[in-house]
Amino acid sequence: MPDSGDPVKDANDRVKAIGQRAAGRDTSGVMGKRWLLGIDWGHLPVWDDVFDGNQKIGRMRVSTGMAGVVPAWKLRDLLNKEGILMARDKVEKQLSERDEGAAILDVSKEDEFGQFEDLTRKLVQVPKRELDEKRNEES
Repeated sequence: MPDSGDPVKDANDRVKAIGQRAAGRDTSGVMGKRWLLGIDWGHLPVWDDVFDGNQKIGRMRVSTGMAGVVPAWKLRDLLNKEGILMARDKVEKQLSERDEGAAILDVSKEDEFGQFEDLTRKLVQVPKRELDEKRNEES
């Protein structure tokens, strides 16, 4: 069962659709494709009595297997509202003005190996007497 926010798609049997298309029964090209039906927003439970033999011992929530879904056409209408369209056009314009060839490197701007070498050099240059004194102070 999908969770809230998950897309709800059709359950079209692709194998059957391919067979029907091959047999010439589906010339539309609609069958065999996945279609967004909407977005799941929750599930509709039902409360039912719980019995132990003939004795009612309580009530519990039981899944009905029914989901609440925002239909795709409502989502389309929402995304095509004037304010949303204007904001989307503005962002698309900003994105189109960027240099698409510019890559963002996944590395530090600083030379990490150089930093490691500098730290190692500093540690090696600490006199042994100074290290021994620090160890004695800590213990």
